[in-house]
Amino acid sequence: MQKSNFNLTSLVVIVVLLGLLALVMYPAISAGQIMSCHASRAGQGKEIYDVLNFANREREILGLKSVWPKSNPPTTNAVDISQMNFTNSTDYFWALYDGDHLGTREHHPYVREFNLRWLSSGGVKPHTGQGCLKPENNIWTIAKNVRDDMEDIIPVLVTRNLAAESLAADVPDAAQLNRRLYFDQEWNTPFGEKEFVIVRKGGAVFRQKARYLSYRCIYNSQTFMTAIPGSQLPVLSYLTPSKEVTPSDAVYQACVTSKANAGKDYGYYWMRDVFGDGFTILKFFLLMGLISCVLIFFRVFLDKQLKASLSAMRPIYWILLWLAVTTYMCCPVIKYKGWGNLSMLIPVALACVFQVLGCHYMITWKQRNNNVDNYRMAFGFMLLAPVIALLCFATAVILAPLKYFLVIGLASGVFIFFRVSFDEKLDTQLSGMRPAYWLILWLAVTVYMFCPLMLFLGTYSLFVFLTLALAFMLQVTGLIYVVALKRRINNPEKFRTALLAILMAPVMAVLGVVFAAVVAPFFIYCFFSLFGT
Repeated sequence: MQKSNFNLTSLVVIVVLLGLLALVMYPAISAGQIMSCHASRAGQGKEIYDVLNFANREREILGLKSVWPKSNPPTTNAVDISQMNFTNSTDYFWALYDGDHLGTREHHPYVREFNLRWLSSGGVKPHTGQGCLKPENNIWTIAKNVRDDMEDIIPVLVTRNLAAESLAADVPDAAQLNRRLYFDQEWNTPFGEKEFVIVRKGGAVFRQKARYLSYRCIYNSQTFMTAIPGSQLPVLSYLTPSKEVTPSDAVYQACVTSKANAGKDYGYYWMRDVFGDGFTILKFFLLMGLISCVLIFFRVFLDKQLKASLSAMRPIYWILLWLAVTTYMCCPVIKYKGWGNLSMLIPVALACVFQVLGCHYMITWKQRNNNVDNYRMAFGFMLLAPVIALLCFATAVILAPLKYFLVIGLASGVFIFFRVSFDEKLDTQLSGMRPAYWLILWLAVTVYMFCPLMLFLGTYSLFVFLTLALAFMLQVTGLIYVVALKRRINNPEKFRTALLAILMAPVMAVLGVVFAAVVAPFFIYCFFSLFGT
């Protein structure tokens, strides 16, 4: 009877190593989780709107004026926020939070429930707590000089990626409802030119794609007037994170005719949305495909009998198997994204088609080959595509919190696979190594590759040093493991090759970083899109 490749000692060693990895990677993982949490909170404008209105009701009882920004004469001795004059939303929110007294006993925000973290989302970093609030930490444009008698459809909070110059102070003519709004070229975050968030004066939250950037949608097909003829009341304006904008026909025409916005009509944004949705589906498919490719490889490569049986299969078999498994893996993703049951039926049908084609190919292959064992093994593997897909997806979900490390690990796994597979001599010499050897080699290369990423993320030097120490410890563990297997290997050349591969882990990591620098950014983007929203 063949002995198992694993024992209790190996299991304890693997668990300890994974625990050390989790400890060393905690700073980077936490940063990724915080960023993904911010990206999922695009409706924070509603919270800001609610707490401001609640504070105004309390202040009204006390005889105090509204905290919403309005034009006031310039003064240096204002004792209340209602007496201050702001020229951008960053200064307004900082004063609202009483940021100048942050960390002192005199810190008394005008709105107790207001949270500075509501100003950051969609890749915008929150205020660090050091120094004043900066425009890059504020995603909101807020309306100034809003009166109670104004229409409820007027936007009072908009994400900064929407150009305040394209908003309207008045829409007296229904013909103006055909106008378009545009994106601000100063701010690419949050959402870029994909979507936007608006909070109306009545409290309604409007979040839509770029194709709905029209006055008819934004202002609910209503005409309105914010200025009272003959009145000396200040006109409606908007405070962006860096400046004040007063909407007018001249300002709007300047925005429309700018070089950045020329030609960006409904058709332009419609095409962006359509192709953007197509790219979203494609990136999920490629991401699932990468995961399935790596796990299928390890499933076959680490089983000597399975590898021998399937080594004779042509590329078309592997392509059909990969397509079937990957398409099955897309089904739970579509369910998770809430794209509807009908959308989920499409990948199921495609996966079945790929399976049928794979089975048909196997029947054709059997007629030309007389190896019954290989045929049964390959045919059964094709029929198990749904089960393989389920195992692959479960593995992806379990490993999803390790976003950064998983991307680097996939890159190193693919690199090691191609490096070994395309060298026939190397493949022959290392094919008999046990799974523990490949696990240690993969961990050593991956941890070495993780060091440049930690430097890029600005992690403390101590954590980088601990990561290097862990990688070196993995190398030493691998060397000890290979030496312990020397008697069982009984092949000096194979022993030297296995030992050299462990020693070359830093070099392989450097080459892997070069490989990852080309392909990893795309997969990082896919991982955040899949697991970070």
